[in-house]
Amino acid sequence: MSMDVTFENEQGFTTGSTDAGVKMTDVPKPAPPAPAAPKSGEPAPSSPGKPFDTPWPTTPEDAQKMIDRLMASPKFKADYANQNNPDRPKLVENLTQLFKLANPQPGEEGEPINPADALPDLRAYAGVPVPEGVTYDPGGEYNFLTYVVNENIPTETARAMSEFYAERVVTAGLRPLSKEDEDDFRIQFAGRLRPEQIDRLIKWHREEIAPRLLKAQQGGR
Repeated sequence: MSMDVTFENEQGFTTGSTDAGVKMTDVPKPAPPAPAAPKSGEPAPSSPGKPFDTPWPTTPEDAQKMIDRLMASPKFKADYANQNNPDRPKLVENLTQLFKLANPQPGEEGEPINPADALPDLRAYAGVPVPEGVTYDPGGEYNFLTYVVNENIPTETARAMSEFYAERVVTAGLRPLSKEDEDDFRIQFAGRLRPEQIDRLIKWHREEIAPRLLKAQQGGR
């Protein structure tokens, strides 16, 4: 299955795929990387039944330009948002590869990722905006959305989790989730998330988010 995107007055193209790493505790290792990208100017690898029409980007700058073009395509955005689209998993994989290329991991390009810089595009293709009136920690939001993309969590479910967190934590004075909150989370997302996903998200909050919230309440001491 391939991803075909046609921009007005331009040729279509088909992307490759790979997984992005997730900076959450106990997240499964990503799948083996896709074949190396072609050298600049060479055609990108073909997918079953359809060759590439546009060279695959080989620099962060070119990858960002391609992401911007995708985000400006109404057809692509509609196909990506449609949970019933059989091609959506491939779209997620392809955008993940583009995002990884546009935002190199520490050591790949010598500079660490700045979550604040990466979040606008990540929010756009994860389909999870920040709830109105809420401000998230950029690092935590970046890790959460990367996990959503990596796990192919449906947009509606991811938005509901974001709203749950905003209501129970952010608008409640940045207090960590209580045991009752955790139980409510399990009930609300049973059947929408796999049991191991629910466990991982709760563990991530307990071990990474809650300590930072408590420290902030104590004035950073």
